Amino acid sequence: NILSPPPMDQSQRLLHMPDEVRAKLTALGQAWSKGREGPEAIANIFEARLRKDFKYSLEGDVAPEGKDPVLRFLFETKKGHCEYFASSMALLLRAAGIPSRVVNGFAGGEWNRPGGFFLVRRQNAHSWVEAWIDGVGWRRYDPTPRVFNVEPGGFMAGLRAQVDAARLQWMRWVVTYNAQKQLEVFLAMRRTANKAGWKLP
Repeated sequence: NILSPPPMDQSQRLLHMPDEVRAKLTALGQAWSKGREGPEAIANIFEARLRKDFKYSLEGDVAPEGKDPVLRFLFETKKGHCEYFASSMALLLRAAGIPSRVVNGFAGGEWNRPGGFFLVRRQNAHSWVEAWIDGVGWRRYDPTPRVFNVEPGGFMAGLRAQVDAARLQWMRWVVTYNAQKQLEVFLAMRRTANKAGWKLP
């Protein structure tokens, strides 16, 4: 239940982090929140600071051995992809005593007009944060700066949509065309034929 507090053992897990990381993130979180109280106000500040002061980048950046990638992101590079932003906010929240978790899924997509379906691509994969707010439940936060992937317009956009629609039809009617679908097609054809006066068994 979204409004049920996490069990005690889960709460402890949702606050867990290495001690050396906790000390640095507690100090950073206090500097950012500047005495603001309440988990909602603190979470809003963390989300806003990450969006404003850090840069989104898909460039590969692996932390040197023995160096914590979240600390490196927060105190050195200040740029990275959505997993860096989400992990950083989750740990900042935990350091402030707010249970949190990173969620992975998809954000965005595009409507395919020729095929009449909504297409979600691998590039729409995304990570965000959920924080436990007493009296509210799990609240979603997305600290990653807004990045808009502009799709090509004009003729190329139309051509791409047609190709995607054709691929879906190929998957439906060739690759996954099983006995159940064959039966459905036959029954539809029989209904149409019977309406036209042709009696099929």
